[in-house]
Amino acid sequence: MHAMLEDLHQSYRKRLAGKDLKGCQIRPARALRGNSEAWTTQEVIEHLLLTYRSTVALFDRYLSRNSPSQQPVTTKHRLLQFLVIRCGGFPRGVSAPEQVRPGKTGLPPMSGEELANCLRAELEAMDAKIEKCREAFGSRPLAPHFAFGPLTADQWRRFHFVHGRHHLKQLDRIRKQTANTSRS
Repeated sequence: MHAMLEDLHQSYRKRLAGKDLKGCQIRPARALRGNSEAWTTQEVIEHLLLTYRSTVALFDRYLSRNSPSQQPVTTKHRLLQFLVIRCGGFPRGVSAPEQVRPGKTGLPPMSGEELANCLRAELEAMDAKIEKCREAFGSRPLAPHFAFGPLTADQWRRFHFVHGRHHLKQLDRIRKQTANTSRS
């Protein structure tokens, strides 16, 4: 697995270490945005799993076509790519797209260690698919992200790293809010 994604996984493994099954299911009292329900630790991980699976499915479409995206990169795409992917400024409080919201994987309740293992398996599968596309299509943009437009393999990895770091902060907030309720 690429070193950037390995570092991300190790950060999650540390945060999830020692969290029992019950602790991963506790819902914080409040979300960052007052109009939505806060996610549990497991739901945060499930969201990440869904984003990785979505990326794999997207790459599979372009691999089956045997052609990278032909979509142009717009000025808006370049600006968002710079702010988020290059500078690492992931916006807080933005709702996840419907297809990657928790509740769609059928995961049974899991402990922190089990969630970390699932996360690693999905990261490895996604990274292998990104590498397969890089080998097939080179350094060109491979496939479009819904907000950032066509991204190269390096940009896809960096996006998932920045996105994952954003959710590490969410896990820290969950830990603080639920400190009196569970063993964290």
